[in-house]
Amino acid sequence: MDTSLEPPNKIITPKSIRTEKPPKMKSVIHRSLLKNKLLALMLVSIAFFSTQLAAQEQPGKAAGIPVPQGLANPKVGESAQNGQDDSGTKKKMARDYVKGAVLTPAQEKTVLELAKQRGLKKVAKIYTYYLQPTQARGIGVIEEAKIKGRDVSYMALEVRYKNWWHPNASPGKGDIKIGDFWAGKPRAEKHKILKVNMKKIWVRSINGLQVDQCEQILQQLMAKKFVLEPGVNKETMQQVDLTRPKSFSKRGEEVAIDFQHKTSDSEFFSLQIKPSKEQLSITQLLHAIF
Repeated sequence: MDTSLEPPNKIITPKSIRTEKPPKMKSVIHRSLLKNKLLALMLVSIAFFSTQLAAQEQPGKAAGIPVPQGLANPKVGESAQNGQDDSGTKKKMARDYVKGAVLTPAQEKTVLELAKQRGLKKVAKIYTYYLQPTQARGIGVIEEAKIKGRDVSYMALEVRYKNWWHPNASPGKGDIKIGDFWAGKPRAEKHKILKVNMKKIWVRSINGLQVDQCEQILQQLMAKKFVLEPGVNKETMQQVDLTRPKSFSKRGEEVAIDFQHKTSDSEFFSLQIKPSKEQLSITQLLHAIF
């Protein structure tokens, strides 16, 4: 079973949201309408980010933490902690620690005990991250994923360490505490598997579209079968990692797809696309920085 998991993007507080400036137009009315459209799209993005961040400290809700990249592009043949790959080789629990947030073996044992008490059966990975722009550091635990057809599900847990989290922070009602570590309730994560060019790509959500429609659009994007509408910057488009989609959503006659930045884990893009069997038209490009 394909269950390799990699760490999430380092996070998480939005610093700014930019949109590509449309070219100057002679018509003041046309320019005003375009400006209003960009403002509306920007407000929608801000509302989405605010919802994600608000859920971060609420037990049982998806925190404002991006999906681990391993879930978007799992490595074929790998399984979770103490499992085996296709060749029969045992695989150990994976770790991904940022500088300044490395757990000792004794601390790992405490984190794993918290995960066990919170119901995680087989831990596949432990990771740490910075809650930017603060110096607060968090700990994440992901259990072995369950795959059924195109559906993927797993439990994820956020663990707090007193010396790493916000000053004067303390466990909330119902949290389980062991020493200086505590954890609330785990959250359930669900994903869909897309198959494009013989590769499996895991995406967090698909709204208003069928899996095969998403696969067709993604295949066209990877094959460069698209044109950029006026106002979409070509250089910025080259920074979009078209092999790492995060979500698909149908909006009227167009489709919005979120993608990761090619080199930065703290940036992503939202593309507004007008689908066509022959060639896609990218009508809007939003750039979000965390």
